[in-house]
Amino acid sequence: MSRTSSQGRHRPAPRQLLAHPSRRRPAMQVCDVRQESKSAYFMTPQNTEYAVGWFTLSLINAGLAQSKGRGRLTWWLASLFLGPIATFLIVATDEKTDRK
Repeated sequence: MSRTSSQGRHRPAPRQLLAHPSRRRPAMQVCDVRQESKSAYFMTPQNTEYAVGWFTLSLINAGLAQSKGRGRLTWWLASLFLGPIATFLIVATDEKTDRK
């Protein structure tokens, strides 16, 4: 099953183009971690979601610390590194009171 173009050239039918092994493309390119740089490995969607959750927790911890009378910026930075441990420390400690 072949067609002739308006110029008289013979060209294969579209099915033949797709069926030819040299013209096939993979549906999805797979990233081989061993061959790619390590930065490509850390940019997976699962790790991105984890980082967004960790950052959101640090913002929540900063607000919680402020409500307990502690420094918002200090606890936000601590939460970036400590994550849920910082949440526990904020909740477990007493509210800051002014001593006279």
